[in-house]
Amino acid sequence: MAKVAGVDGCRGGWIVVIGDGWPPSSPLEVQVCGTFREVLEVTSDCKAVAIDIPIGLPASKPGSAGENGGASCEPPSQCSGTQGRRGSVPHRDGASDAIPSSYSRWPRVCDLLAQELLGGKGRSRLFLAPPRETLSAENPAKFQALHQSATGVKASLPVWGILPRIREVDAGMTPSLQDRVFEFYPELVWMDLGEMQKPVSHSLMGAQPFIAKGAFPSKHTGEGIEARLCVLGTAGLSIDLHWLTTWKKRLTGCSKVTRADVKLDDLLDAVAGLKAAMDFLRYRATCEDQLASSDQVPRDKQLASLKLAWEGGAFPFSSFFIMGYHPSRIPRLPPTESPLDSKGLRMEIWY
Repeated sequence: MAKVAGVDGCRGGWIVVIGDGWPPSSPLEVQVCGTFREVLEVTSDCKAVAIDIPIGLPASKPGSAGENGGASCEPPSQCSGTQGRRGSVPHRDGASDAIPSSYSRWPRVCDLLAQELLGGKGRSRLFLAPPRETLSAENPAKFQALHQSATGVKASLPVWGILPRIREVDAGMTPSLQDRVFEFYPELVWMDLGEMQKPVSHSLMGAQPFIAKGAFPSKHTGEGIEARLCVLGTAGLSIDLHWLTTWKKRLTGCSKVTRADVKLDDLLDAVAGLKAAMDFLRYRATCEDQLASSDQVPRDKQLASLKLAWEGGAFPFSSFFIMGYHPSRIPRLPPTESPLDSKGLRMEIWY
């Protein structure tokens, strides 16, 4: 099996879980790293690395005071489509490109689609990635001023807390590295696992997994932890009581990050990254195989077959098939070609 990794932020650094595929057949390797550079070093032999942090940052929203900061986008008069309201999907205008250029602006399409999938209370757990113009902020007040100038609204309070990590990862990312290291969102993975599995008793908790359309209970509650452990067990990754109570003793890595800095919910989200990483590899391999088998078809026509229509602000999950996958089973948002930011990074979320 391919070696893959899931990465989640923790106080003072990152927690990295490495496994031999999904579900892993060997004991998990758990490490903590103080910097993103260290994360890249300890995962250098992994085929795929899923990290819970925005990768690919949008430019200013059309019509905002900071709009000219979006170097990768045309002026608003030349942009296709319109920005939808917060939480909705922007509308298509029939342009021939797979993703209108306005989709490179704030808010990211992948964030809006993820909020739609999570629905209800789950929607508020996903923070819209800040525009690139905010990376230079040195304090919360400056950050909010830059965010409001670029988007017309202030950011959710927790966004400032992760801005240093966003800045750090953005500085180290390149388009080629993104073919191995990519953004995922744990709540989508948990939702996906819950909807895929049948209810069974968990060997540790003796509870039924939480299976419902939308987000899981909060990971900061006992109910949320139980739900996540249940679906992991159903998926084939059984975590026993001994491992659950001693996993911190097995931590290796950066001495700057203490065991107290790493919480159980951080660990579980990193474990969820293993599933996203394996789906990333499987889907890309499927696409490559199908493109190779259709090498008589011009590349532009192959890509044209991947396009979806955005209808009335709602994503039409039930009507299309792409590369042999139903869109609701494609483990990426958006499931078509992804918009690029000014660094050439794809703005997409895997799960």
